Amino acid sequence: MATETHRLSEQQWQVVLGSLLGDGNLSPNRRGRSGVRFRLGHGAAQRDYLDWKVSLLGNIDCSRRENGKGAVFADFTPLPELGELQRAVYFGGGKKTISWEYLKALTPLALAIWFMDDGTFTLRSKGLQARTAGGSGRVQFCIEALSEGSRDRLVSYLRDTWGLATAWRRVGTNQKAVLTFDTASSRRFLELVAPYVHESMHYKLLADLRGACEVRPEFVTPVRRTVPARILDIHVKPK
Repeated sequence: MATETHRLSEQQWQVVLGSLLGDGNLSPNRRGRSGVRFRLGHGAAQRDYLDWKVSLLGNIDCSRRENGKGAVFADFTPLPELGELQRAVYFGGGKKTISWEYLKALTPLALAIWFMDDGTFTLRSKGLQARTAGGSGRVQFCIEALSEGSRDRLVSYLRDTWGLATAWRRVGTNQKAVLTFDTASSRRFLELVAPYVHESMHYKLLADLRGACEVRPEFVTPVRRTVPARILDIHVKPK
């Protein structure tokens, strides 16, 4: 056993969980130690969005870099509390595994992060008729990075927990997995996540749902916790 410092608040856990469904990833320590790196990356047009997510993790040291195309990346200092999550999500097969326990832990903030990362909204009506007041359209997600079982669990979770009708299918020449909401569920989903959608991502919302973001960073005092640790070496110390 060893003592490790844990720094993440509940809000920050939701940022991690939502990002893992989308563009975020966890990289294990290659030297067998417990710390896991949380990494974010977005294109040049999403720089403000990445800055906002980094601000929500403002008590965690990170390094920033930019590639030749203007894409920006944030690489956070290793966090021991993410070790178990990394092992559970990257179980094998090259796809992310999302368990029932993972899904049950999600809040609307995590769903909003996922939506801002990987979701799209296609406007189909501007709401000029009474039955489509406020506008209507379809929400979609690319879920190619998830295992097939995880995709099925996600559909069931959205139906049973939030009452949202969705289905996934393969589309296009490359047969990418895409999750699609029906029109009514698209509206309900946007209403659910709107208070957590950053202003730089308002173009993904219906006009009457914009400007509602209420998210402010929530930090907690670091705590020392005893955790299992791998034995890396056994040797006799000098006197």
